[in-house]
Amino acid sequence: SAKALAAVPKARTVILSDYAKGVLDGATIKAIIAAARKAGVAVIVDPKKADAAAFAGATLLTPNLEEMAQFSGIRAHDDASAEAACRAVLERVAVDAILVTRGAGGMTLAERGKPPLHVPAETHRVFDVTGAGDTVIATIAAALAVGEALPDAVRLANVAAGIVVTKPGTATVLPGELRQALGEVHSASLV
Repeated sequence: SAKALAAVPKARTVILSDYAKGVLDGATIKAIIAAARKAGVAVIVDPKKADAAAFAGATLLTPNLEEMAQFSGIRAHDDASAEAACRAVLERVAVDAILVTRGAGGMTLAERGKPPLHVPAETHRVFDVTGAGDTVIATIAAALAVGEALPDAVRLANVAAGIVVTKPGTATVLPGELRQALGEVHSASLV
């Protein structure tokens, strides 16, 4: 915990994710988020706790459909219900934004004071969804670290997730694969 806190001011982004294994207790979460806020570092959370309020102060929560239903009480089955679920959580929890990952339904980003962004899923042959959420959070963190805006980071993460689900098992997305999928449209600094 002390080493993690010492590293926060040197970071460009921080990801909090422990797969509900108990590494991130409430005190550690609060301390890391507070240190990051003080240093102006974005905190992106893959929330595995039952209460989203545990991550108050974070920049972005990235719940999946099941986690979002648990946090909001709303089943996000389409764009409108995903937006409603995000807004319900934003009313109760002090985070800047929520990105609900909806599998084949794509992603919905809700930022405070901004219209929602619904990003349709990349249509590929899905082979294995293992690691898709990890790909999303890692891609967003990397994009934010080089100065991309959150909506652009989300769009890039959607493309990356669309690639990773075409591979068997836990897989990675290579920069060349991302460049090819993007058609060289995005900033070369991202990939």
